[in-house]
Amino acid sequence: MKRRLPVLGLVAGLVGPAAAFADAPAQFKAKFVVPAGNSSSCALVTTVPADKRLVIEFVSSLARPLGLSGAATASQLKIVLDGVTVYHELDQRPVDATSNARVSQSLKLTAGAGTLVEFCAGRGNGVDTLNVNVSLAGTLADVP
Repeated sequence: MKRRLPVLGLVAGLVGPAAAFADAPAQFKAKFVVPAGNSSSCALVTTVPADKRLVIEFVSSLARPLGLSGAATASQLKIVLDGVTVYHELDQRPVDATSNARVSQSLKLTAGAGTLVEFCAGRGNGVDTLNVNVSLAGTLADVP
């Protein structure tokens, strides 16, 4: 006669912790300007809550100069934790023949509890104000 191990205890043990760390969809938005005469500017998009971690899965932005000069030339995510700063370069594309530029990029970047997540935009030698709209999407998960 073969002895069978009880399965109920094993299943209950696996289901409990997995449910406790379920991911929740999250989206964050910010609007900011690169002022006339400045070559770049950053804006805080979110601060990760102390008991969570953020997995950024998609970032999109549109940078639009108010006049005819000052097209966006670079976009970055800036992650700051405990005074340490890391930049993540993003793939920026022109929208059309205008000076508008767009980022639409999938990625997988994890920001731990307490992390500041910023978006930075840089531009060429233009003199006009650059308007920037940015959106981040991903998941917030409990920190084990």
